[in-house]
Amino acid sequence: MPSTDALTVVSLGGRPGLYEVTGGSGPHCVTWNKTPTCDCPDFAFRGQQRPCKHIRAVDTFRASDGAAHVYFPMTQEQVLDLIDPTGGQGYPERTPRALDLEDRAIAVAALKAWGEELRARRRTPTTFDGLWAAACRAVEGLESERSDPGAAAEAFADAAAIVESQAAA
Repeated sequence: MPSTDALTVVSLGGRPGLYEVTGGSGPHCVTWNKTPTCDCPDFAFRGQQRPCKHIRAVDTFRASDGAAHVYFPMTQEQVLDLIDPTGGQGYPERTPRALDLEDRAIAVAALKAWGEELRARRRTPTTFDGLWAAACRAVEGLESERSDPGAAAEAFADAAAIVESQAAA
């Protein structure tokens, strides 16, 4: 039963997100969810413009204990907001990138060049540069070419862009 600035906060354990705050002019009930509410006159007057002292006390109470998430589980609304922050609006559909054979050829050439330099000992496996990055993206593209052509196209395009930026430098 922690005390916060002469206010005492008690979780109403059977109902997640409900707290009783005492120590002021009378006990007040705070409902803790996405937008906390309080039954006090100050909250009724100011609303969400500035949290009342009871809401601030519950916020401090919840923050004071590292295990508060265990004792005071999230409300259904908080869980849904965590799972889908768009509030049910969903995310825009992403148009998969089409496989560009030129990007693929550049990526595969970078992978081959990297392998040849390793075999010739002109580089070490820990030489992290543009050719290494392009080779890594080429491998990702080759590995996902059948299962996810859109991801493969992205990887090949990234590898080609790296090779082109290295050539321009």
